[in-house]
Amino acid sequence: MKTISLRQPLPIGGPVHHPSEGPVMVDDDFADHLISSGLADELGEEGEEADDEHESDDGLDDLTLIDLGLLVTKEGVPLNGATKKADIIAAIRAHRASAE
Repeated sequence: MKTISLRQPLPIGGPVHHPSEGPVMVDDDFADHLISSGLADELGEEGEEADDEHESDDGLDDLTLIDLGLLVTKEGVPLNGATKKADIIAAIRAHRASAE
């Protein structure tokens, strides 16, 4: 089991958990999947973020809003009203994670 900090609301074991609820414990495989997808951060034993060895390296943070918009269209990502860069990136990562 690993303790993670969510970056956005996600369904875990049925109900949707929100980042404001604090750390969540999940099994190792699921935690690794969320971390590699950029949807969560691993927390150390003290409840602090672990080293950035699992930092998402998908390059989305380096793209402009125009480039992100093109990517959203190309991949068919539902934005559900997201207009801020961070929200668009989160939507892309969530869409990619659900496709895996």
